Order: sequence, then structure tokens, then C-alpha cells
Amino acid sequence: MSGRGRLLIALGVTLALVSPALRHVDSFPLSTYPMFAAPRSSTPSISTVVGLRADGERELLTPHLIGGDASVNLSLQTVERAIDRGRKAQRRLCRTVAERVASDPERGERIVRLEVVTERFDTRDDFGDLLEPRARKVHVRCRVKRR
Repeated sequence: MSGRGRLLIALGVTLALVSPALRHVDSFPLSTYPMFAAPRSSTPSISTVVGLRADGERELLTPHLIGGDASVNLSLQTVERAIDRGRKAQRRLCRTVAERVASDPERGERIVRLEVVTERFDTRDDFGDLLEPRARKVHVRCRVKRR
């Protein structure tokens, strides 16, 4: 193959690799990683299930108690899906999580009630104390029944 042919092939491959960026398309093999490059709000909302003790103190639950698995993403999606599907799905999620909490030897005695919530945090002002939301919406509540 001549030098000119190699140059044309190299140029063609280079254009193919760079073309997604030139067209503002996130594609293989060149990714612009939009999930990391896009601007983010400083007040994200997080939907979750929160435990409440008899004294009213909140207790954060593990992803396993919320979603039945150790995956944080799975537990977040489980809660968001229930919220999107409405009150009946929210109550079902709350009861399912309540059963897991009741059978948990560490938390089962302390937590008496659960809330399916969407909480908004201000990461600029509250970065040192992310446990206190700026706003919160309670979708449903349920009791943790002892066995």
C-alpha cells in the first residue's frame, strides 16, 4: 500500500473516532461522558425510605433494607419507581421495607415507623451536614410491626 493510501486510512479512522464529538453525540468509541460533564443542580432531590424511632429521630436505612439488595442504585430506582406508580405502589414498598426492618436484628427493635420520602438537599450550604434536608415530601407512612 502506498504512503498516500495509508494516510487516507489513518485520516478516515481518526475522523470516525472524533465524529461523535463533532456531532455532539455520545457514542462509542469516543464518549463525552455527559453524566459527568453536564451541569448539576446544587439542590438535588433524593427519594428514599427513612426509618423513625419511637422518640421521633430519623434513622437512615441500608440499600439492602430498602431494595432487597446491596446496590444503592437499585434501592433508589425501587423507591423512584414506586413513587412514579402512585399511592398503591408506595404503600406496597413501605410494607415490604417494614417487613425487612422488623426482621433485622439491629434495627427491628428501634424503628417503629417508616416514611417514603423525597428530600431536597442544598449541597453548597449543607455540605457538612447532608443529613438534614432543606425540603421534604412524605409520600406514605407505615408502621413496623413486631413479630
